[in-house]
Amino acid sequence: MPKAKSILLTGSIGFIGKHMLHYLLDRGYLVRPTDKKADPAMWSGATWYDLQDLGRAEELFEVNDFRCVIHLAANSSLQRSIEDPVYDVKNNIIPMLNLIHLCRKYSVPRMVFSSTSAVYATDAKVPYQEDGKVAPISPYGVSKLACEHYLAASGVPYSILRYGNVYGPGQRAVGENALVARALNHIVHGTPFVINGDGEQVRDWIYIDDVCRANEMAMAEGPSYVCNVSTGIGVSVNAIVSILCKARDYYVTKIEHGPAKSGELREVVLDPRRAYVAMGWRAQVPWTSGLEKTASTWR
Repeated sequence: MPKAKSILLTGSIGFIGKHMLHYLLDRGYLVRPTDKKADPAMWSGATWYDLQDLGRAEELFEVNDFRCVIHLAANSSLQRSIEDPVYDVKNNIIPMLNLIHLCRKYSVPRMVFSSTSAVYATDAKVPYQEDGKVAPISPYGVSKLACEHYLAASGVPYSILRYGNVYGPGQRAVGENALVARALNHIVHGTPFVINGDGEQVRDWIYIDDVCRANEMAMAEGPSYVCNVSTGIGVSVNAIVSILCKARDYYVTKIEHGPAKSGELREVVLDPRRAYVAMGWRAQVPWTSGLEKTASTWR
């Protein structure tokens, strides 16, 4: 009896991974979620697999017939990548090489890879375009760009999605891009929170539901492509914090500001137009609505 076509979802207990798993299951997909971290909250067949171990990873491909691999698993900590670049290689590049090998061996029709705006050069023209200058300055960005190149040279059909700053309910206040989570933890729980510099740094904030929808649309077979998953709208840190405070009826004279962060870019905005051309996707959740929904459901 032929095996049912399913989707391999890596990094399934991370912030994006958990939302992606629920999103796919709610739409009737057969999903094989996996993560290298053992977690008692794993459900619906999710199991521990460290993709650094090729033999262990191959067990997944031997017993499943994957129509697509959605590869979310990665070290996402910029600071950890700076402190320990070898850790970054082990958790970002080695798993990608193993997955490429297995996708080729088992003729998987497509891989969807979650990349990042960190691959772009600091002097790239804003808004960043996919064929613009790429020259990452962090080991994290280097590892992500290396994964993009390995995938593009592999012969495996792919969709590479370069995310903006992803946010939404359930995000942990960990990592350099978790501004929304850190601000809400301060507002709701009183944890320490300081805005770097004047707070007028601009970023491209993308709601988690839009990211999940982009990943689903990127599974479709067809030509390979690279595209930004973003709104194309730059919003300052101050504006983000202001909306979150209002949404939680949190009134203070002002949020504390600290020294500016060395080397922090003033503006990071991604051009999302190619995503519409490649797969018919565009962001649907306005940043104000997404922030209000995130704030209202924060625990």
